[in-house]
Amino acid sequence: MASSRKRTVVEKNGALRVAGSRVVGSSGNGVQLAGVSLYWSNTKWDCPQFYTQGVVDKLVDDWRCTIVRAAMGVDEPTGYFDDPEGNMARVRVVVEAAISRGIYVIIDWHSHHAEKFVEEAKAFFETMARRYGSYENVVFEIYNEPIHTPWSTQTANTTVQAADTIKGYAEQIIPVIRKHSSNLVVVGTRFYSLYVWEAALDPLAQFDDVAYTSHFYAGHHKLKERSFVRKGILGKDYVPADGEAEAWTDDQRPTPVAVFVTEWAAVDQDGDGNLDEDSAREWLDFCDAHGISLAAWSVCDRKEGSAALAPGADPAGDWSASDYTPSGNFVRSILLDYANGRRPLFQAPEGSPS
Repeated sequence: MASSRKRTVVEKNGALRVAGSRVVGSSGNGVQLAGVSLYWSNTKWDCPQFYTQGVVDKLVDDWRCTIVRAAMGVDEPTGYFDDPEGNMARVRVVVEAAISRGIYVIIDWHSHHAEKFVEEAKAFFETMARRYGSYENVVFEIYNEPIHTPWSTQTANTTVQAADTIKGYAEQIIPVIRKHSSNLVVVGTRFYSLYVWEAALDPLAQFDDVAYTSHFYAGHHKLKERSFVRKGILGKDYVPADGEAEAWTDDQRPTPVAVFVTEWAAVDQDGDGNLDEDSAREWLDFCDAHGISLAAWSVCDRKEGSAALAPGADPAGDWSASDYTPSGNFVRSILLDYANGRRPLFQAPEGSPS
């Protein structure tokens, strides 16, 4: 007798790949995933208690997530450098919970200065790729949000060494992952992962299956910031409209790149403030039009606008309506829209509850 169990999103799509400017499934089918990011794994910022199986179960069963992001705090106090065992244990719980539930999971090296810690990043991704690289669920995000670090020697405004660039860092980390895994790698872009278009000028072309990070905070980032993404994914075909980023110069030869939104919120760029739902929906419509996957920031009960949970929410994920903030309610409603077909392109897992 055939099993009535429905296939998970990972069983349907397999390992994620890059084809041109799109992230696709193993058979080349377009894939758009929607989910959430946990907060930093550091104990200093009060939210590591949500790195649990119960939270992942809730996000899959009730929020209908098909991807979750585990944000490994690195060089900030109480992060990986101060407490490698504690932070690693928390991240592993989320990774293994996601694998057990058949959704995708981003292993995020959550640093603003990753190029300063190459050897530490190599060791971390060696461990994680060796342990989890054979699972089709896993995505490796090797640099969360560079700030002023140049993308590459080619795009920098001043003379820099390759080792001091985002691309130079990635060229040292990706081979470590590739020893164990061909899974999708996502690389941050300059200025809080806003300047996606720079990667199109000098992509990591020697590696297959690499996407580039875009982050948006809809209370602050609007049309111009959205055009940074459009410029990157269209390459030489980009033609600016009023208020958008300037056109390519005649001597520039961009290559369209794939983009993954590993972090977004409907609030201001500092993660706080009131919701700008109209701006957020403009961003979401844009992502839908281009098949861009996205993970909302964040599963946390801090007193800040982007936190999904009210203070004191259950670390095991036993949440009711009173546990959700305005941001949490908004994000959950968006995820349910995706899962129930009210937003396009998204491939919801079969047999999930409404």
